[in-house]
Amino acid sequence: MRSSSSRFFVLATTLSLFTSLVTGCGIGTGTSAGMATPAARRSGVGGKLHGGPNPIQNASVNLWETWTTGISGAATGRSAAASSTYGSTAYQLATTTTDSTGRWNIANFNCDPGEYVYVTATGGKTASNSANPNEVLIAPLGACAALPTSTATQVDISELTTLAMAYTLGNFIGDVGASPAIGEQEIDIGAPAKNNVATGSCSGTGSSMTCVANGLDEAFADAISLVNATTYNGAKPTGNANTVPTDANGNMPNATGSIPAALLNTLANTLQSCVNTSGGIAGDTSGCGKLFTATTLGSNIPTDTLEAAINIAKAPASNVHTLYTIASTVGAFTPTLTVEPSDYTLAVTYKGSDATHPYSFGMVIGLALTPSGTVIMDGFATGLTVNLIGVNPDGSQWGSGTVNGIGGVHLVVDNAGHVYYPNGSSIQRIDASSFSVLSNITTSASVQGFAVDRFNNLYTSIITAGAPLYSVSATGTSVAAVGTTTTSSVPIGTGTAAGYSLFFDSSEGLWTSIYNPSTAIATQNFTSGAGCTLPVFCSTSTSSSPTIQTVFNGVVTTADGKAWATTSGAVYEMTSNNVYVTNFPYAPGLLSGPSIDGAGTLMIPDGGHSALVTFNTSTGTFTSLTPCSLRTAGSGSQNPTCSNVFANEYMTAVSASGAVWSVDDFQQTLVKVFGIGTPAWPYLGYNHPGEMPQ
Repeated sequence: MRSSSSRFFVLATTLSLFTSLVTGCGIGTGTSAGMATPAARRSGVGGKLHGGPNPIQNASVNLWETWTTGISGAATGRSAAASSTYGSTAYQLATTTTDSTGRWNIANFNCDPGEYVYVTATGGKTASNSANPNEVLIAPLGACAALPTSTATQVDISELTTLAMAYTLGNFIGDVGASPAIGEQEIDIGAPAKNNVATGSCSGTGSSMTCVANGLDEAFADAISLVNATTYNGAKPTGNANTVPTDANGNMPNATGSIPAALLNTLANTLQSCVNTSGGIAGDTSGCGKLFTATTLGSNIPTDTLEAAINIAKAPASNVHTLYTIASTVGAFTPTLTVEPSDYTLAVTYKGSDATHPYSFGMVIGLALTPSGTVIMDGFATGLTVNLIGVNPDGSQWGSGTVNGIGGVHLVVDNAGHVYYPNGSSIQRIDASSFSVLSNITTSASVQGFAVDRFNNLYTSIITAGAPLYSVSATGTSVAAVGTTTTSSVPIGTGTAAGYSLFFDSSEGLWTSIYNPSTAIATQNFTSGAGCTLPVFCSTSTSSSPTIQTVFNGVVTTADGKAWATTSGAVYEMTSNNVYVTNFPYAPGLLSGPSIDGAGTLMIPDGGHSALVTFNTSTGTFTSLTPCSLRTAGSGSQNPTCSNVFANEYMTAVSASGAVWSVDDFQQTLVKVFGIGTPAWPYLGYNHPGEMPQ
């Protein structure tokens, strides 16, 4: 991001250049935002710009594509990007202005395959108001390779599309403000090359393992799915918030998906309170001033509607009542919520079967993300029969199969094409594509924790006091006790303590949380480094404190090597050397095992209170969130008041876009939460926790 004062966010988009524009508005001169000579010709794009029901006239409309390191600019003729990261400089394809009815048009353009395209609108005026310098609206077009070449794409740019982009692409947006390079407001969307591929993957083993992720692609698809702002089949866009996620062609990847449309409409009215004015600043009594005051986060004070929308998405529990009151004075977008929500956390929920894979989700408990960024989860069918279900980032199922088991929150995948799933005192090695059982690996007691290293070795613990850590290779047929260079078998914990969950840090050290009813041990750390080769560790250590006598539900590590373990009522902090530091009580209690995003924020299920709890490891603060569901039983209609998405969720996982996945066995749903997370490496076996894909 090139602004020293603006908040750092990104929107991934790609498009190329326009060769002709309406109303005599020409393409500007080449700048750092870049213009170029067209190459392969693409179709045109146009649409309308409205602030609620009012057309915005004389607004500047700009078409952009992302500008990613390593992606050719042959179609646009642009130079190669010197570097790219979150919110880095985008490439300006064309510019025009809206007419008196809010219409705009760009007749032709080119874009570069591998990049993403989006359109921004800034300034302009509605009705008798003067020009509004605080109006910044944005809409996604999507992947360049998916854009039509024979029909013009129609796009409605509105408060709704801006919210969709804020919730899904906020991590990728850099709001530069007034840019000398182009003479107006510049909104950049960008991503590192390693988080801008169509399908994520990992290759190599050990220190040679490398991964790439599809965070930008996923975020763009999610933005398109939330609001029907553009269709690629020539149909006129409606501009409404969707109740069911759709792709760019208006198709529903999974018809059981549910989006709380009235929540989005309510927030769109909140933004409209600023858009349909002459502007303002935080602290004044204008519509914009009230919006910016309500969406200020510490020293981050919004100065435009996009920044305000991103702040709402990032902190959905902040100033809920004030924002709801602002929305109540505006009625352009309907239907709206009839009762104030507990917060503005946005989530889409999926209930199960689609046209290709008929399995309902059942009582889903386990959840894991694959190197490609897809979801694998389990769902109880009947008795000891479990359905393993593969789900794409858009909610569509890509596979399913039946295995045996008593349920496992410690479902794990490796990079050798396997899923591991517990079945009492055995481990099932399952083909990750067909979900057929390849082998059963016997253990001495019921397995509990799972983790995979960069060599595709599986590690597990069992709930037996003093039992060692076990491992098995990707082709092995039996588990073996794990030791150090000086000890052949190292027990987990001491006395009555036993292993519960496992987690690798970025130094290939393995942490286990402790099932510990009477001994003051929280975590055990098996360290790795020079002089030892996995699955043999260099040494091991345990943490202790008189305040710790409980069951530790899970442990994760941050990029600095610190470990963070959860009990039902607190988060405990350990140094990278496994020395207990302090604990942070969580009064409501009933926390489960956490996941971690790319900024070091813990995502913790609180099944006892039907909440998703975030824990900021930098500030030591909790935020309890209850995403809104408007789903009604057995019909396509939606309720006007929020019910809780969660009833008893078990696990979370953070995607490369920053979306947080979770499963709920009571509701029998798969949930995708937008806005609150930061991009993370989806595949835990890469062992880069608490780091953004770079």
